[in-house]
Amino acid sequence: MASEEFRLVSPEINHQGRLPRKYTNEGQGAKKNISPRLEWYNVPEGTKSLALVVEDIDAPDPSGPIVPWTHWVVVNIPPTLKGLPEGFSGKEEEIGGEYAGIKEGNNDWKVPGWRGPKLPNHGHRFQFKLYALDDEMHLGNKVTKERLLEAIEGHVLGEAVLTAIF
Repeated sequence: MASEEFRLVSPEINHQGRLPRKYTNEGQGAKKNISPRLEWYNVPEGTKSLALVVEDIDAPDPSGPIVPWTHWVVVNIPPTLKGLPEGFSGKEEEIGGEYAGIKEGNNDWKVPGWRGPKLPNHGHRFQFKLYALDDEMHLGNKVTKERLLEAIEGHVLGEAVLTAIF
């Protein structure tokens, strides 16, 4: 049934809609590196953890082709959680409870946590991809998108995608 589909949504972002300025690093109304609120539904049965990767999938590589630019990596999200609150990035221990075991990986600025975009031109697609996994990920202290994607091979029970335009 379509209603049982694993879904990722944000109350502030329509799928294929604009990324609100407050989640960027650009212009009036921007709040410095505030991560957006995310919610998910219909987590696949058998899921032991969730992982999130957010990328600008239209990022230009100055030396050539389009190479996605990572804005946020989050691992070991308990499947019992129904979402991440706005401004969650950097506050997992402060929020505590089930959030305390979540780990944020390094983005392509080589620092952990959410980094909002500031672009030379607009119209880029930002892809929020949530993976349902059959195990927790043990990636050590330095979590990166590359290490995560390598580690989850063969462990993905489902994927949910939300795309925003900036």
